[in-house]
Amino acid sequence: MSEWRELINRVNEELEQLDAELSGVKPLFVKLANRDPDEIEMRAAALSVHAFYNGIENVFLLIAKHY
Repeated sequence: MSEWRELINRVNEELEQLDAELSGVKPLFVKLANRDPDEIEMRAAALSVHAFYNGIENVFLLIAKHY
């Protein structure tokens, strides 16, 4: 049972990081809702999408390793 609890805890940690990433980038996306991004904003958005993708991938890897 503790293996399951550890998996749940690690997945929850990843989900918290994903939530933090979304919260952090939300002001940028709100700012860009009515205009095109400049180079720096585009790179910031890309970095955030990359971090989010990696977080989702980490969740799947945790689950896959558990099985």
